[in-house]
Amino acid sequence: MKKKEFLISVVIPIYNVGEYLNESINSVIKQTIGFKNIQLILVNDGSIDNSGEICEYYAKKYPDNIVYIKQKNAGVSAARNRGLLKVKAKYINFLDGDDKWDINAYEQGIKFLDENQIIDMVSFPMIKFGGKTGGHYLNYKFQNKMIISTVKNPDYIQNSISSTIIRTHQIKSQNLFFDERIKISEDMVFIYQLILPKLVYGTIDTANYNYRTRNDCSSAIDNSMYNPSWYNETLHIGWNKIIEESIKLYGYVIEYVQTFILYEYKWRINVSWNNSSLDKNKWENYLSDLKDFLKYVDDSTVFKMRFLSQKEKENYFLFKYGSSLFNKFRLKNEQILIDNNILLKFTDLNLFIDNIVAEEDRLILYGRDLLPIGHEKKDVYFVDNLGNKYLLDYYDVPQNLTYQNIHSDKIGFKVVIKLIKGLNAISAGISINNQHKKIKLKIINAASLRSSFSSLYIIRKKYILKYLNKEKKLVIYNNKFLKKLYLELKCTINLLKRKKFKSIIYRLLGKISKIFNLREVWIISDRIDAANDNGEAFFNYMMKFKKSLKRKVYFTISKESPDFKRLKKIGNVIDVNSIKYKIIFFKAKLIISSHIDTIVDNPFGKNSLYIKDLYPRYNVFLQHGIIKDDLSSWLNINSKKIDLFITSSKYEYDSLFDCKYNFERENVILTGLARYDKLERNNKNKEIIIMPTWRRSLASKIDQKTGKRSAIESFVNSQYFNIYNNLINNKRLLDALKKYGYKLRFVPHNNMQQYIKNFKKQKDVIFQYSNVNYSKLFSDSAILITDYSSVAFDFGYLRKPLLYFQFDKESFYKEQIYDIGYFDYEEMGLGPVEYNIDSLIDQIIKILKNDATLDSKYEKRINDFFAFNDSNNCERTYDKIIKLK
Repeated sequence: MKKKEFLISVVIPIYNVGEYLNESINSVIKQTIGFKNIQLILVNDGSIDNSGEICEYYAKKYPDNIVYIKQKNAGVSAARNRGLLKVKAKYINFLDGDDKWDINAYEQGIKFLDENQIIDMVSFPMIKFGGKTGGHYLNYKFQNKMIISTVKNPDYIQNSISSTIIRTHQIKSQNLFFDERIKISEDMVFIYQLILPKLVYGTIDTANYNYRTRNDCSSAIDNSMYNPSWYNETLHIGWNKIIEESIKLYGYVIEYVQTFILYEYKWRINVSWNNSSLDKNKWENYLSDLKDFLKYVDDSTVFKMRFLSQKEKENYFLFKYGSSLFNKFRLKNEQILIDNNILLKFTDLNLFIDNIVAEEDRLILYGRDLLPIGHEKKDVYFVDNLGNKYLLDYYDVPQNLTYQNIHSDKIGFKVVIKLIKGLNAISAGISINNQHKKIKLKIINAASLRSSFSSLYIIRKKYILKYLNKEKKLVIYNNKFLKKLYLELKCTINLLKRKKFKSIIYRLLGKISKIFNLREVWIISDRIDAANDNGEAFFNYMMKFKKSLKRKVYFTISKESPDFKRLKKIGNVIDVNSIKYKIIFFKAKLIISSHIDTIVDNPFGKNSLYIKDLYPRYNVFLQHGIIKDDLSSWLNINSKKIDLFITSSKYEYDSLFDCKYNFERENVILTGLARYDKLERNNKNKEIIIMPTWRRSLASKIDQKTGKRSAIESFVNSQYFNIYNNLINNKRLLDALKKYGYKLRFVPHNNMQQYIKNFKKQKDVIFQYSNVNYSKLFSDSAILITDYSSVAFDFGYLRKPLLYFQFDKESFYKEQIYDIGYFDYEEMGLGPVEYNIDSLIDQIIKILKNDATLDSKYEKRINDFFAFNDSNNCERTYDKIIKLK
């Protein structure tokens, strides 16, 4: 019998895409060339959803066309290779199982390849659908049906295999397979091995490849930055293979490959360490490796790249050359040149302003000097309209606030400007080689103004502050009604030009709210989805003791939270996602919260750009716990607007000035945590709490609307899971609990709650889910076991015995977003520190034998650590808040 002949073989690697697979397969079946001409190869890479059932259905329905292969999970490259072995057709396409084709794509591609034997591959535009829509960043290369010369058009790069149709003979003749060691961006090596021998390929703009973007960001490409393979194998195996292939064929790294490196660099340089899966040492090594690859890129190539913005080109050179970049500069006609190419102009220079503190008699600017010129080569300053010059007072800013490539640690600066009579304008200037020029301010982060929308203005009692983009200056007006009316009308006109109708409504709402605001308004909060923290404690205090004051106090939380109804019985509670909250937000003078990165601080999302000047004047940070580590990379004057910062220990208070937080002393107060007022020394339950903190590498991205995180599959293979699973099921521990009449309560961190279902449950072990009343839990329990969590201080405040279990001490701080701080667990710890399960259980049994009594050694440490030992923390905090003017 004659063998079936096909025009095109379509290989679909499949892993848990059951939700989308029907749509993908049907886009192949419905192709205008007719399904009889298509061989469809479905490779099920160990899916655990219904993908296999869908494959079996279609394989049974189309036995002559469909080959179905099942294999253990080995990755997309292994799946494609397995399918490649079954290919019978003249052409081949590798389609992803959640994407789809326009129905005429195969007909168009095959015809184009048949007519143009010089090329071995044709590419189609990639169009996003699903979570996001629009064209791919590189779609500019699709202008017609044409043959692309990568020599003439080196920026017409092709990185995706799925959006191409390839001549099967070329793959077989080169004996090409996907490198199974590469887990992310695995197709780029394959693509470049195809293109590099001839340096040509085809493009078609009359049909599209439609690639799905998921709302839950669960695709491999969405999560690439969380996968170690993206930093290791993709770079060291993938990039090196492409570079070696270019050198083998041409003797050097051709411009087309240089362009590939630059394009990949563009996306990589915007990934910060906070969003990676690497520990600090590996991150530094990764940056060093990334920089090494830039030696293959000619400086002249950078200036040609249309996909690099001007700022990205500046940052590229900073990253590549660091402090030696200035030695490559040449100044000519107000331009900075590198090898006769214009890197930037004086008119393009920006001084970053992160925070503006506008008081009645002075203005304080906090910013970052990211100008690509070392301090020793330039003079940066501010000058007012009276001729007074203000030099920058430089200080250290944590590097992950920057592009990771700045010439100096001392990039932060502070400028204090006295608001004297006649002063009405302030501008920034720079002096290089006796050339003096005015430079722009880029106002971002915690500042209430925005240079990207300069219509905003800050109103203070005596004056109005505004930034004028064209004039490059901050101006100060007298606070007059007609001036305010003029500025607001101008702001509205600019919003109309931008078609920001929702923002116009918000501004109108904000202005009316402030006009009819007869009582001072305070907003108090904890998390979006849960209370039971310092916010709730302070809210309780206000409702109980300060209710009679002429002040309106609200607590805000999601209506979906189980705490919502409970809190409504105490006082005014509003849904954080409601219109009412937005109205109240405009009225508020104060935001008082235990968390600093929530919707509570910014309920308007992207619209905040156009209404930031109407936000509450003061932010009070109640804190989520006592700071013992160095959190300055996340929490500092340049990134957060905090007017009062609560501390509870003199050690903690002093640490904020020893590290790079850079807050002013008047902004940091020593009052104690509000929730400590609710603690009672009960010990009524014979219960041991195990309450570890979270691990950054095991926590997925947070949903900003719900405040929750999804689970990652590798959790059950982690040391964290196995250690705690073994601990709560340890026979010696369970026997000791039974002997002394104790129970064990396991309370994972909120960021790890999604994994509770994975732990093996014993009858004497209570699993505590979210919505925890921590104050009651601590008050009623006898012993705490934690690791690095600040909950140890809550328990210590009660003078109860606790243990630190730090089995991963060597690796913990390498992966967390913060560094080791002032707190030495061995010297200052409020209880013993143990590093393995056996020694931990020995200590637990010792404490149980001693009837859960606190050792005098640790009682002395506790007394020394805390500034206060009473229930007046809320009162002290309140007394400080009311002094804010």
